[in-house]
Amino acid sequence: MDDKILELRASPMFRHLSSDVLARIAPEVIRRVYCKGQIIVQQGEPALGFYLVLFGRVKIRVSSGSGKEQVLHFYGPGDSFGEAAMLGGNGYPVDVVTLERTRLAFVPARPFEQELVGDPEFGRKVMRSMAKRLAEFAHIIEDLSIREVKARLACYLLRERARDDQLDLPVSKGELAHLLGTTAESLSRSLRALSDQGAIAVDGRHISLLNADALMDLADE
Repeated sequence: MDDKILELRASPMFRHLSSDVLARIAPEVIRRVYCKGQIIVQQGEPALGFYLVLFGRVKIRVSSGSGKEQVLHFYGPGDSFGEAAMLGGNGYPVDVVTLERTRLAFVPARPFEQELVGDPEFGRKVMRSMAKRLAEFAHIIEDLSIREVKARLACYLLRERARDDQLDLPVSKGELAHLLGTTAESLSRSLRALSDQGAIAVDGRHISLLNADALMDLADE
């Protein structure tokens, strides 16, 4: 099977499509490796397609004229970004920047839209994916607007934890601070406070959730 088809199938959006459909899209896909800190798309740039993360990690951000940055999301292998902007016919509403060496697949609009028209079930899956993404961004806005930093951190830890209540931060604490709308110093204080309360244990980027109920109470405040 073609490497591009295997890469497309690794994404939840394409996983259940037939090989015939993937074979029609794959020849149009462009793969490229980016260095750490490289800008993939810029806010306002025409959205001529969307991207799949094959390996590595990127951040989705918005920046103010003064240079202040708000990170909205981190995406890793199997994730995609840019679909809504492409289908809406507008420019990308955000910047996307690599956090490490990253390989992306660019899917042009034309073959993707042709499959949407010809396969209603595929269209429904795409709409569900975008609805989920919209809900995620709504939660981010809610967290930033009404929750204190410790509560934002508790929400993040609960959302990202594995089944055994363990997680490894996928990014540096400085980048996580940008996601939570705070400073690295404030994030460090919040981590220490939760650790002192016995809610978590921190070992570098590895965090153990020792008292999930306490974190849930904090997240609900």
